[in-house]
Amino acid sequence: ESPSLILLDLMIPKINGLGVFRNCRDRGLLDNKKVYALTAAPTSELLDEGFNGIISKPVRIMEFLETVGEALKSFSSP
Repeated sequence: ESPSLILLDLMIPKINGLGVFRNCRDRGLLDNKKVYALTAAPTSELLDEGFNGIISKPVRIMEFLETVGEALKSFSSP
C-alpha cells in the first residue's frame, strides 16, 4: 500500500529533492497524495510546482504537528 501523505526534504544528499518530486509527479506516482516540501528556503514556487504545502526548516514542532494533523484529517472518513 502506498502512503497518502509524503513529507519530502528538498535537501537530500546527492539527490535533487525537487527533481524527485517532478519525476514522481510526471509519472503519476503522486496522484491522490498530499506532498509537503521540507525546506530551509520556502518559496511560493513550490506550491506552483504542485506541492500541497511547505514545512519550513528548522522545523518548529507545534507548527509541524498542526500541519501534518490537518493534512491527515482530509483522509479520515466523516
